Amino acid sequence: MQGWLVFILSAMLLIPSSSVAQTNHHEPSDRLSVLADAVLLTSLPLDDAVLSSSPMALELHFKEQVRLVKLVLRNNDREWVDIEFRYNPGMASHFNWPIPHLEQAAFYTAEWAILGYGDQLIKGTFSFAFGIGAELPSIQRAEIEKLNANSNNDVDRLIQTLNELSVPDVIIDSNVEPEFEPPFAPVLN
Repeated sequence: MQGWLVFILSAMLLIPSSSVAQTNHHEPSDRLSVLADAVLLTSLPLDDAVLSSSPMALELHFKEQVRLVKLVLRNNDREWVDIEFRYNPGMASHFNWPIPHLEQAAFYTAEWAILGYGDQLIKGTFSFAFGIGAELPSIQRAEIEKLNANSNNDVDRLIQTLNELSVPDVIIDSNVEPEFEPPFAPVLN
C-alpha cells in the first residue's frame, strides 16, 4: 500500500499543473517534447495565439534556470527568419529575445531547445499568428497536413497506375549502325 502511495505521488509531481502553458497543442512526437511541457511555464506569444500585430520579442519563462541553446523562428512555409540568436552559456529562467518586424504569414513557429535537468536536452515549440484575418495556427497546420495527405494520396495513385501499365519490350537490332549527329558523334579509334 505504501509503495502505491509513493508511485501515485511521484506520478502527480510529473504532471504539469493547469497553470502551465502547454507548448504543443498537437501530440508530442517524442519524449523531449513531453519534457518541454513540464519545464516551460509560459511563452509570449502564447502557443496558438492570434495577435493584432507582429510581436516585438519572443519570451520564454522556465521553472528553473536553464541554458537556452536554440531559438529559431520559421514561417508556415518553414522559411527561416533571422532573429540573430547566439548561444550564451549563462543560465537563466527568463529569456526575452527581440525580433524584427515580421511579414504577414499564415503563422510563425518558434523552436527552442534548452539544457536542463543535469544537462539533458529538452526541446519545444510554440506557434502564433497575427494580423487581420489571421486564424489559429493549429487550424492552419491541420489544413496544411490535410492538403499534404491528399497530395501524397495522389502521388501514390499515380505510382500505382504507372506500375500497372504494361511497357512494351524494346528490341535492339545489333545489325543496324546507330546514327549520331554532331556534336554527339563518338570518336572511334
